[in-house]
Amino acid sequence: MSVGNCPYPYGNTFGIYSSGNFLPVQKTQGSDVGYQNITVSEKDKGKTEYSYTSPIDKPNPLYISPELPPFLPVDNYDYKRGLLTKDEKKNNMNINLYKKDTEYNTYDTKILTGVNVSYINSPYSEYVYAGRFNSYENYVTNCIQNQQLNPFCGSRSNVSSMMRILPVREIIGKANPNHSESIEYFNGNPLKATEDIIFNTRDYPIKEVTTHSDSKITETNYQYAHEKADQRLISANMIGIPLETSTIQKKDANDVLGKLISKTETKYDNPGNLFPSSELSYDILNNIVSTEVSYDKYDEKGNLLQYTTKLGTPVTIVWGYNNTQPIAQIEGITYDQLTGQVSPSAVVSASDEDAADPSKEGLLLDALTAFRKNSFFADKKITTYTYDPLIGVTSITAPTGVREIYLYDSANRLKEVKVREKDSAGNYVLRTVKQFNYNYKP
Repeated sequence: MSVGNCPYPYGNTFGIYSSGNFLPVQKTQGSDVGYQNITVSEKDKGKTEYSYTSPIDKPNPLYISPELPPFLPVDNYDYKRGLLTKDEKKNNMNINLYKKDTEYNTYDTKILTGVNVSYINSPYSEYVYAGRFNSYENYVTNCIQNQQLNPFCGSRSNVSSMMRILPVREIIGKANPNHSESIEYFNGNPLKATEDIIFNTRDYPIKEVTTHSDSKITETNYQYAHEKADQRLISANMIGIPLETSTIQKKDANDVLGKLISKTETKYDNPGNLFPSSELSYDILNNIVSTEVSYDKYDEKGNLLQYTTKLGTPVTIVWGYNNTQPIAQIEGITYDQLTGQVSPSAVVSASDEDAADPSKEGLLLDALTAFRKNSFFADKKITTYTYDPLIGVTSITAPTGVREIYLYDSANRLKEVKVREKDSAGNYVLRTVKQFNYNYKP
């Protein structure tokens, strides 16, 4: 390193390390592989064609930082990709049945995620933090230096003249569908409809307006915790759950008020927990509010133990597999009546053992059969379930005693559905009712 014709007696070495990518992989919704066009064909039924945004039409910006390395990463527009823009269905004669085009409103912001250190290559910084000449003449004629460390190095720790701190910001974005146009074909006649969606400032849809081919308008409105001023749910950050849904029918665009045709509401008014307590429906014509279902009892993990139907029938649920799956549902009794008359501990323990060792499912089925045969359930409807955790349900036994058995392949995909039923001699037999084949073309 030198200044003019004079070599430096001192040098400065900087080691700067970075673990981030300057050019990030252009993923699609977080996936390394994204498809722009997909066609799903069904034999003798036609096909459905899907089109998505991709890195081809939504690439990251081509920007090269003017700074010295390490470079700042470019913006990542992953959130703009993988969006369904076209959905088109055709029959096996390649005649259009349905078509929908969707537009999105995208917005983003940049957040600070770290800092980067960049070296400033300038004569001033080289002089200040390297050798220093006593005079310009010594530098020009003889390259005579004082051979002393620059006093700045010993007295100052601030190296801002040589290095700069650059903020590293990551772009965070979201895409919301805000407009779509669809066409349905009936006997070759197109029926057009448009849909516009309005979101609140917290990114949840609050209004969906559908304009039909006859100019009638259906408007669906949603209210969340903020719109309902439910401070308890807001404090718990439960702000994305629709608490009230109402639908208004309008004759046309000039019908400002329209007519309210339906309204439903989900209540969270149990002071002891933050779980839903009931579902309400409104009879608009007669101005009557009905409770469609009430959620009466939960366990400490939030599993629903009892609910009551609109007709007033209590339904009790028994949870097993370490409180992760329902293993029995009994209609006509409350949870307290169940635990007061019949202890479910045997089937719960058997399910926990089945979760640890799937080969013990037979023992669980035996325990469930004995549970079902209890005289207390003589006039009750009871449905029981078994599972392979992380795979799926393995059997469902209906109140009639008919059992559906679900079989999976080595990749944990559903392969067969069998039904266990009695033959004419009263013996149990298995009958295959569904088969699933997974074929891949090379």
